[in-house]
Amino acid sequence: MRQCPRCSIIADDAVSYCPHDGTRLDDLPGPSPDEELVGQEVGHYRVTALLGSGGMGAVYLGIHPTIGSRVAIKVLHPEMARDRGAVRRFFAEARAVNLIRHENIINILDLADLPDGRSYIVMEYLEGESLGARVRCRGPLEPADAILVMLALLAGLQAAHDHGVLHRDLKPDNVFLTGGGQIKLLDFGIAKLETLTGESSLTSTGAILGTPMYMSPEQATGHTAEVDRRADLYSAGVILYEMLTGRVPFKADTLIQLVSKIALEPAPRVRDVRPGVSAELEDVVMRALAKEPSARFQSAAEMAGALRHALQPLEQQRGAAPPPRLAAPPAGPGTPAALAATALAPTPPPAAAAAGSSPPSPVVVPPTAPQFVPAVASPAGAPAEAPRPTA
Repeated sequence: MRQCPRCSIIADDAVSYCPHDGTRLDDLPGPSPDEELVGQEVGHYRVTALLGSGGMGAVYLGIHPTIGSRVAIKVLHPEMARDRGAVRRFFAEARAVNLIRHENIINILDLADLPDGRSYIVMEYLEGESLGARVRCRGPLEPADAILVMLALLAGLQAAHDHGVLHRDLKPDNVFLTGGGQIKLLDFGIAKLETLTGESSLTSTGAILGTPMYMSPEQATGHTAEVDRRADLYSAGVILYEMLTGRVPFKADTLIQLVSKIALEPAPRVRDVRPGVSAELEDVVMRALAKEPSARFQSAAEMAGALRHALQPLEQQRGAAPPPRLAAPPAGPGTPAALAATALAPTPPPAAAAAGSSPPSPVVVPPTAPQFVPAVASPAGAPAEAPRPTA
């Protein structure tokens, strides 16, 4: 087996270069438990690389042996396969995405079981990087570009809510920026399906599922009965705050301290962290971060409308003519500069800039792109940082 020294992807011996960034792979001394599927057949695909591993499962790159199409395959860990709740959440993810079927939500192609009983999901393979990697590596975005990303996210979120699906784990690592200029929402693994019998609640009262820094007060304090679409909008507000400032509103040394801050303390004003943000855009963020759900936006469409209004003067400042689209980063020998939709939280690379230490990162929109679908590209000659998968 071989491993990329840059992004930690693991591939079989037939692969010489990383499919993410073109780095030459190093030989590994011995296999890890997640590597057992590399080189094996899963459904119609041959597994060629381990892309990442998280608490619930591992994600692999699969290639169809006949037509060469690539997919991302998420497989439950053996211990998770014995957890009925985990299996139900895994199936709920596939059902939720297939209910919605929206261009800003990752497409799931298949759901089946391995011979040993582990379930797996076959997803589309995406080229680009996560929003989390983008912000960690290059700092905050320009306000207009942050709005464009959020408008695409809200379009997918509104479609999910219209079908009775709550995401409940929105965070930058679950928002993917493709090289073709699309924004894709990932990982509905703990989604709540309000309209499906038997799937209305996959967690008990008091349980906390998700990523605490992006949770609404009602979700962070375990009041799951109060979690509705407005909790997703709070999380969207945290993402927008981070895109603008390079940091989240609340951080703490312990989970208890963090939950206390989210529930009781007002979020720092955006303009106190980044004075150049307009007062109108700041008001949108702060309303999304209101403690009481009734004080927030009541729908993704309402929040999107406020953002479009805040975008108008920013577009006028940038001028009527759109900027030229930047060149895509160069690929390695015989490989694309690609990143699979792992839907797993990556670890920041050691060279990542500290929050706020880098100038805002441009997200350039080509003249023909819809307003809500920004194109993303690395500066010419600078390969995109690939997130490091974590266990």
